[in-house]
Amino acid sequence: MFTDVFVSARQRTRRQALGWFLVFLLISLPVGLVVVTAGTANLVGASPEDYRDAIVRAARVAATLYVTLVGLSLMWRREKNVVNLSLMTAAVVLAPVVGTLGGLVPLAWLTTRPPSAQ
Repeated sequence: MFTDVFVSARQRTRRQALGWFLVFLLISLPVGLVVVTAGTANLVGASPEDYRDAIVRAARVAATLYVTLVGLSLMWRREKNVVNLSLMTAAVVLAPVVGTLGGLVPLAWLTTRPPSAQ
């Protein structure tokens, strides 16, 4: 299930894709925490509404950047066909709306697709 999780040019089974999803979801938590902390560091005397808005904005940015970078690393060794590009696009579109949880689902599905034969 967790075999070669960090090898992006590997075609995975559904079970291995689930393991990949869980690992990258756990990695996103500290990454998101750092970005949210940095994004709200200058709001010391702000109102609770401003603070909440800044946290939501920073979390959306963090999720979108994280999913985009992980997706690009997966697409690097895969064919750029319609299905793969659609999965990548769906991940980037879902990330700011649903967060990393929703953005990583299409990418986990992308890991089950075969890499390019170079």
